[in-house]
Amino acid sequence: MTVQQGTVIAVRPRRARVRADGQEYDCELPQGLIRGPREQRTLLAVGDRVRFERLPSGGAVVRRLLPRTSKVSRVGSLRPRREQVIAANLTQLLALQAVAEPRFNARALDRLLVVGEAGNLRCAVVLNKIDLSGRAQITTALTPYRRAGYPILETSALTGEGLERLRGFLQDEVSILLGPSGVGKSSLLNRLIPGLTQSTRQISRSSGKGRHATSRVDHLDFPGGGVVLDTPGLRAVQPWTTAPALAGCFPEMRDHLDRCRFPDCLHRAEPDCAVRGAVDAGAVDRQRYEAYLRILASLLEEAG
Repeated sequence: MTVQQGTVIAVRPRRARVRADGQEYDCELPQGLIRGPREQRTLLAVGDRVRFERLPSGGAVVRRLLPRTSKVSRVGSLRPRREQVIAANLTQLLALQAVAEPRFNARALDRLLVVGEAGNLRCAVVLNKIDLSGRAQITTALTPYRRAGYPILETSALTGEGLERLRGFLQDEVSILLGPSGVGKSSLLNRLIPGLTQSTRQISRSSGKGRHATSRVDHLDFPGGGVVLDTPGLRAVQPWTTAPALAGCFPEMRDHLDRCRFPDCLHRAEPDCAVRGAVDAGAVDRQRYEAYLRILASLLEEAG
C-alpha cells in the first residue's frame, strides 16, 4: 500500500477525485469524512489537500484531510445552521456582475465580497458584458468598491475587451469565480482557456435571471500556471461569518474599528462609534455602510 498527498479536484457522493504527481485517482471516502442524510454530503471541498492510500486492489481511499490555508464558505441550506465549504486553499475571489442580462445587483455583490473577505482572500470585482448599454451608469455604481480598494476588471466575453487584464490577474493564482447565473463566468473561461467548452445558458425571459450552467465546482488548470474554480451561479448567499466579525470584512471600515468606545460595538446605534463617525465624515461610503447593516441584520436574525 502506498500513501500519497494530493489535491481534491472533484467531489461526488462518497467519493473524491484526487490529483497527485500528475495522475488522478478516484478515491473512496471513509465514514469520518461523510455526513448528512443518506450520506450524500462530504466534509471535503474542491481544493482540499488530502493524504490518500493506494490499495493493492487498484483502488484508493482518502485517509486524512490536511489543514486548510483558506476557504470560501457560506451558510448551508439545511438546518441546523451549518457551514458549507464551497472550495479550499485559494488565493483570491473574483465576484462577477454584469452590466445587464442579468441586471447589476449591488446587494449580491456585497455579500460575495464578504464571503471572500471572511475567507481571508484577495478580492476583486469583474464587471462583464460591458458591450451592452448602461456601462457608464454601472461603472459609476462601482465607485464605492474602488474607494474600498477592490480592483475592478471590466470585460466582455463577446468582444474580448478586458480579457488580457483578466488573464494577467488569474495567472499563477488559485482563483474562484462567484456570481449569479447568466453573468458570463463560463463564457469568459471559454475565451481564456483554449479548448475549454464550459456549458453556457441563456437568460430566462420570464424572470430576467440566468439559468444554472453548472451544478458543481469545476477545477480548471489555467494556461501558463494557476488554477481557476468555476462555480454554479449563486442567486443568494449568506456568508459564513459572525456579527462581531462582519465589520472586519469591509476593508474601508477596518482602520476605524479600534477607535470605537466599546470593544463589542456593532456600529449600529452605539455611542461614540468611530465607524458611524467615518460614514458621517465621508471616509466610509454610506452605501457600503448600509450594506453592512443589512448583512448584520440577517446574521443577528439567523443567530436567534
